[in-house]
Amino acid sequence: QHGIEEGARELLITAQDTACYGFDLGTDLPALLGSLTELPGEFMVRVGMMNPDNLSRIVDRLLPAWTSPKVYQFLHLPVQSGSPAMLEAMNRGYGPGDFISLAKRLRRASPHMTLATDVIVGFPGETEEDHRSTVDMLKEVRPDIVNVTRFSPRQGTPAARARNQVPGWVAKERSREITKLRFEISQEINGAMTGRRERITITEEGKAGTVIGRTSSYKPVVVKGRHPAGSTMEVEIIRSAATHLFGEPR
Repeated sequence: QHGIEEGARELLITAQDTACYGFDLGTDLPALLGSLTELPGEFMVRVGMMNPDNLSRIVDRLLPAWTSPKVYQFLHLPVQSGSPAMLEAMNRGYGPGDFISLAKRLRRASPHMTLATDVIVGFPGETEEDHRSTVDMLKEVRPDIVNVTRFSPRQGTPAARARNQVPGWVAKERSREITKLRFEISQEINGAMTGRRERITITEEGKAGTVIGRTSSYKPVVVKGRHPAGSTMEVEIIRSAATHLFGEPR
């Protein structure tokens, strides 16, 4: 409350896995988020990364709090692979079906949400079939953002000792394919927003006399002119790129 009274307009709830909050304290993330959104004042809350297995434990209670007008409709839900075999090899504790179900449920609750995910390519033992499963999953779920990482061994881990390492050139080709797909999907999603009016919160300075604001789904919007951080304005989306939007004040 003190931060809001001092002028804070954006609150970030973050952790290595935000969905775990409170498991050792007799509470949980939905309770925390609910208490924050009940505070008076004009501000937005952004919820940090959550892993699918732990989000599944709280999703029923989380949705009512997360869909508050004071919460950015954005979620970072890393999947890493669309292959059950690869997720088992990574000891992730969930399958691709769990991720797909959660993504669909989140979008039913908030159709214009922004979904971000992570993918690792070239994990030891990854076959072409495993890779195709990841591509197919991304085409089905259509995340707005996909962070693609090529596997790199960490000393002392079973993956680093594995004999079935994927050649670097293969991982590079797979990374290139998924990156291309990611930008195609995000360009289509962002392009469909052209002409829409959005209320944005200015969060930072941009380049060449612009500022960057965030929509209610945390999409970045570039606006010409100088506008103070924390202020809000209504803009019309006039054009788009794969990574951001362009708006004009209305």
